Amino acid sequence: MRIIIPLLLIFSCSSPNSKSWDEQNTRSLEFNSTEVKRAMELAQENISSFLSHYNENSADSTWSYYVKYGIQNSQTTEHMWINVFQVEPTIKGILDNVPQEVTHVSYLDTIVFSPTLVEDFMIYHGDTLIFGDYLTDAYKLQNGQ
Repeated sequence: MRIIIPLLLIFSCSSPNSKSWDEQNTRSLEFNSTEVKRAMELAQENISSFLSHYNENSADSTWSYYVKYGIQNSQTTEHMWINVFQVEPTIKGILDNVPQEVTHVSYLDTIVFSPTLVEDFMIYHGDTLIFGDYLTDAYKLQNGQ
């Protein structure tokens, strides 16, 4: 089974050209691979640190918080980035990718889900990645980079 994962590079893709950006930056990963499984495990092992950091720093607009979440339809699961604006009692955020496979959600929709379903996360300070982005490492390992 393959999963579709838009990789977030440096900053959010939220812009008028998001569809084009998503199409150019979408990567497929082998869902059952050791690398992807380990990346998702690392995200879950560290999700409490992500949540704590969000609670302590989210009021400061120089910080940005993203989580990757799998959105399903009857045919497939598309794994997309969510720009987080709430973490308790559930994670709420804005869909930051243009869906390519699933049709019941759209770019900029509000998405709500449990922290136990987070597949990856990223914390940015300005344009610097501070913590997370495990699936990009998995992608590089799978492709000999």
